[in-house]
Amino acid sequence: MTTGEAIRAFCRECVNSHLKKVIENCGGEHVIVTKKPCALLKYRLKGKGTLSAIRKNCVECQGGKSSMVSECETETCFLYPFRLGRHPNKIGGVGRAANFKKSCRKLI
Repeated sequence: MTTGEAIRAFCRECVNSHLKKVIENCGGEHVIVTKKPCALLKYRLKGKGTLSAIRKNCVECQGGKSSMVSECETETCFLYPFRLGRHPNKIGGVGRAANFKKSCRKLI
């Protein structure tokens, strides 16, 4: 799953609908609980999505405490694999090809 797919799945679950019209009018411009705009608002319909936006959303979900994000136990959340600001399918947050190139440079 990509970051964009995870964000869109999270948004569909948040508004409890798969209808584009409902997701467009989600009210994320001003989230009542946090009194801030939703960190995922601009990615809810299209776009790649960013790890920093997911991380920001997770910090807000944990009451603004970044230390609590790593202790999150909500494994059913679509954002859970990305919550630490790293892509779960990449080594060290960098793609495998980039890691391979770095290791080859060290050998030369």
